[in-house]
Amino acid sequence: MRPRLPVQLTRFVGREPELTRISALLADSRLVTLTGPGGAGKTRLAIEAAQHRPGAAFVELAPLTDGSRIPYAVLAALDVREGFRSPAADTTDRLLAALEDRELLLVLDNCEHLVEEAARVAALLLSACPGVRILATSRESLAITGEILVPVPPLPPEPAVRLFLDRARAVRPGFDGHARVAGICTALDGLPLAIELAAARLRTLTPDELADRLDDRFRLLSRGDRSKAPRHRTLRAVVEWSWGLLDEEERELARRLTVFSGGATSAAVEAVCGLPYPEDVLASLVEKSFLEVSEGRYRMLETIRAFAAEEREEDLADAHADYFLRLAEEAEPRLRGGGQLPWLARLAAEQGNLDAALRHLVRHDTDRALRLMGPLSWFWRLRGVHGERMRTARELLAAVGDTPPPGLEEEYVLCAINALSGAGEEPELIARVDTVLEAYRGPLRLPYILVLWAVAAGPRPAADEKALALAGASPWAHALLGVGLGFQAQFSGRPGESEEYFSRALAGYRATGDRWGMANCLDPLGLLAHTRGDSGRALELLDEGLAHVRELAAPEETADLLRSRGTVLLHRGDTAAAGGHFEQALTLARGAGLPDKVAAARRGLGDAARLAGDPARARVHYENALQECAANWFSVGETVRILIGLGRTAAAERHTEEARDWFRQAAELAVEGPGDLELADAAEALASVADSAERAAVLLGAGTGLRGVRSGGDPDVVRVEEEVRAKLSPEAYEEAFQQGLRQGSAAVSER
Repeated sequence: MRPRLPVQLTRFVGREPELTRISALLADSRLVTLTGPGGAGKTRLAIEAAQHRPGAAFVELAPLTDGSRIPYAVLAALDVREGFRSPAADTTDRLLAALEDRELLLVLDNCEHLVEEAARVAALLLSACPGVRILATSRESLAITGEILVPVPPLPPEPAVRLFLDRARAVRPGFDGHARVAGICTALDGLPLAIELAAARLRTLTPDELADRLDDRFRLLSRGDRSKAPRHRTLRAVVEWSWGLLDEEERELARRLTVFSGGATSAAVEAVCGLPYPEDVLASLVEKSFLEVSEGRYRMLETIRAFAAEEREEDLADAHADYFLRLAEEAEPRLRGGGQLPWLARLAAEQGNLDAALRHLVRHDTDRALRLMGPLSWFWRLRGVHGERMRTARELLAAVGDTPPPGLEEEYVLCAINALSGAGEEPELIARVDTVLEAYRGPLRLPYILVLWAVAAGPRPAADEKALALAGASPWAHALLGVGLGFQAQFSGRPGESEEYFSRALAGYRATGDRWGMANCLDPLGLLAHTRGDSGRALELLDEGLAHVRELAAPEETADLLRSRGTVLLHRGDTAAAGGHFEQALTLARGAGLPDKVAAARRGLGDAARLAGDPARARVHYENALQECAANWFSVGETVRILIGLGRTAAAERHTEEARDWFRQAAELAVEGPGDLELADAAEALASVADSAERAAVLLGAGTGLRGVRSGGDPDVVRVEEEVRAKLSPEAYEEAFQQGLRQGSAAVSER
């Protein structure tokens, strides 16, 4: 009788790349082994791959407990019934005789528990039967010369969701998906067996109920196919089968590894788990598909981690927190210089562990929690994840109280700043931090306090002298103070002085090699060049800044520079390219959870649509931008510019009174901003709807006076100036313009 493969009762979903690879390998190789964790779908994949071969026999080894029975199992799969009572040697001879002249693909399924014997039989068949090819499935390799391994990893997100939907429709016809399906598949590590078991629970549970109960996954996924072998019916049974294949040393390390979140290096394993030279045991766990390894990091699937954690007796959370506290403190000064990239990458790889360590310390040792949060604060800022830590910071601040522990004043301030992020104005907390900083003598060990506090609480020129004292002799901190002074001069309409500050700060940051610092100087320097009318130089400066922040993978600064570059391109008339820049900035800002930067990007899209002649689309962008603006000091300027955009849109639609109303609202709000730039923008916008050419010239002069320089690159302002000049004599225009230049803000308030 011709050997047959098991007939499958469900549709095969995903694994197209693996199927293609297996097919190509079997054309040239005689032994291909599919390896991977339990529940990854190795058996089903092997059956699907074998169906594309002209002759194939399926040999199920899982029921066997004695490796000497493997030849009998192969003969049974070949439907060779004679000679089964013969001695083992005769059975092997009969097997070799049966396969000696045959062209056949032999699928040896579930070799892991009899791997030595399975390897011996496979080697014998391959050496004696030239027409035989073997496709094996196992948690570990057979370790035979010529063996080709095909790892079978968990399913990627898209096919995992497809598999869930396919199986869910079998128990709930018409099920068309749910917002939490992707999260369910991710939580189950993309393991096909777990996904199928979860989908089957939709017979009685809603997707929300299913997702909310995955913390107890082994109880939840305990009802499987009754026709399957017991070890494949439930998620726990699958993992228990793998667990039983480990020796005690492997089990002990697996238990200890559950303290890590997101994987670990061998150095971390040695330090935290107390196992000298753990590489051999780690390698064994990888070979048995209990761990994954990539670029020196060892990671457990969450399902395996949950099972092994049930077995853990020793609490290693303190040792884990100690190790990652030391790592954060070692990394901190290195994040502010030319060698920052590898240290940023190292902290990013350990983000899950750092978060877990911080959560543990917040509940058990607040002093050490402050020590960890302090160094991490700048990493969070650079990588755009600082807002995610606000809840932890608030919990820690409440536990510490109103007074910083001795010697941890800086860490306390950073905790307070993290608690403020995205929370709007909180005068009592701001005053508390001001008191701590005023009493602190410095110099700062963590000088980024200066920038984080300025962003959280707003610029305060009166504090410049104190900031200088806190900076001490740090070149990085002194360059940072130059950036702050540059913005103060810019806000106050002193562009020349502002450019000098930014240029000196840029030189300071170039000396330290800090990419964040250089980029934060190049951005305003580029816009200052653009304001002077030198857009070519502006793009050069902005491109250099973008190169730095892209190396850092800093989403907020990248969004800022893209938006600045988009503005330059927009003013040069390239609305399509500018729109692309604003879209990229929007994506980055949204991903980092920065509503004000989202608003700024949407406002840029509104400007691009309006200047491209689509006021209706522009209005939608501006209205959406207005909804995004938060209630904090730096949203004032953005809100002013959005109101101006709405006014210019109304003017483009010939609704002059509506436009004038928007511009007046912008002017009234601008006085609450950090400087005069917003009022300058409002003045120039009001000039476009002024009742007379003379009044328009006065407002244009006021705008130039408030900004400190003519707005040479803005097409809206250039157009208004050309229209006003056409209506007035050169002498009359200049007289009115000079009047506005002298009056400044007073000229804007006149009706």
